[in-house]
Amino acid sequence: MVNSTSIVFSCFELLDLIVLKMRIIKHILNSLIHLLEIWRIKKTDRANQKPRNNIKLFGGFFLSFEKIIMSNTMDSSFVNQFDKYWNDKLDQLDSTLILNKQLIHGSRMRPILAAWGYFMNCNDETHIPLELLELCFSLELLHKSSIIIDDLIDNDERRKGEKTFHAEFGEHKAVLFAISLIGKSFENIYSINSNYSSLFGKELAITLTDMSSGALQELSLNQRDILDIKKIDMIIHKETTTLIQNSLHLGFSLSSVNENAKLAAIVENIGYFCGYLFQILNDLEPFMSTQINKKYKGRTNFDIENNRKNHIVAFLYGNASSSDREIIQKIINKEGSLSSPQTLLQLIEKYSICEKVLERAEEIQTKIFSEISLLDNHIVSSQYVFDFSEFVKRMIKTSYLKLGINQ
Repeated sequence: MVNSTSIVFSCFELLDLIVLKMRIIKHILNSLIHLLEIWRIKKTDRANQKPRNNIKLFGGFFLSFEKIIMSNTMDSSFVNQFDKYWNDKLDQLDSTLILNKQLIHGSRMRPILAAWGYFMNCNDETHIPLELLELCFSLELLHKSSIIIDDLIDNDERRKGEKTFHAEFGEHKAVLFAISLIGKSFENIYSINSNYSSLFGKELAITLTDMSSGALQELSLNQRDILDIKKIDMIIHKETTTLIQNSLHLGFSLSSVNENAKLAAIVENIGYFCGYLFQILNDLEPFMSTQINKKYKGRTNFDIENNRKNHIVAFLYGNASSSDREIIQKIINKEGSLSSPQTLLQLIEKYSICEKVLERAEEIQTKIFSEISLLDNHIVSSQYVFDFSEFVKRMIKTSYLKLGINQ
């Protein structure tokens, strides 16, 4: 008679064998899918008569542009190369001021956009060139100088939960250090070993002029202009959108392989729409994520309390009744005993402003991805279009998460 225990063990051994074989089959199928995808991309590129120029790993396997630019685990990726370059360059400044966490940390969005612009138009993808790192260093310096000044003007005590520069070192040092960063940005960009270094310097100067002009216009806003949505959007373009737009465009220009004017226009449109989208989502934060905004900046910042621009408040004014417009004007003029934050929140809820602005944000997203889809007609790699699209989706998702929305 067969022992029942032996039968049970035999059944378990059989199950283990089946599971092992299923895993082997799954591995084989995944490998086949991967090979079929490579074959599909190659076939598509051949049909379009476009050469495929991706970085290759040993053994001939392709790396995605996502890994080339964004991989945290690959030493040769752009983000790791740039972080090392950034830290090495900061060490050369020889100042205790570089220890401020606003300089050390950050999303690096503008350098990353420049890298995506570079690989969009690049014919040699076997390494991260020094010229790209130098360009991105200048862009990040300009961005860092702008946030030091912006935090000082807004009197924000914190950014991303960390002390702002002026809160740590004082206002005088903040102003002087911001100026030194701008100077270093231009010194660095003119040292780039490229035929286009003078052109980059000019474009960076125009960017700085626009950013400064936008900030001055914002500081000069009167009680009427602060509610004019067209004027607010013009300031947003100068102060915020310009640097994001030009980061993508300068990276694109650096590779200088494809001088297609239509492609350059698409790049500028993508940069513009992305910059505008990020700003209006940022303006939503104090109204949709009040506690997160307070933790992020050290206080709840509704902007208009300091006569600063806010797309959401201007949008509210455009949708409000005449009587509610009077209330908004009184809040701005600090008339009566109205509680600005509470009254604003009530009016924003009354007119469903957050929902309407989010609908507008959806329309802008549609424009962004419509422009990205046009890249397929101009650049060498369909894989790039897919990877870039996925990257932009993740950037947008991050902005929505700050509003408590998980797309």
